[in-house]
Amino acid sequence: MKNKIEILVLIFCMLFSTGCSLSESIYYGEIPKKFIINSKGEKIENPEYKRYVKYWGVPKKDKNGNLINESAPKKVILDRNDNIKFAE
Repeated sequence: MKNKIEILVLIFCMLFSTGCSLSESIYYGEIPKKFIINSKGEKIENPEYKRYVKYWGVPKKDKNGNLINESAPKKVILDRNDNIKFAE
């Protein structure tokens, strides 16, 4: 139980060190589109895409050509020595 609490504390520290609150996280369910159409029908750069790139970098593609969402939550596991690792 102690290890689970330490992991939760670590996650909260990481979240708050980025300047985000729980209501304003930088997680994206999917990578925002680079361009959107505004109310005038003009193609403009998406401000959410700019925000994504600011925190996570320009999206890269995997071996199948799909964009990798770096903001997606990662499974955290502990090894035998209680070292925290991220599952692939």
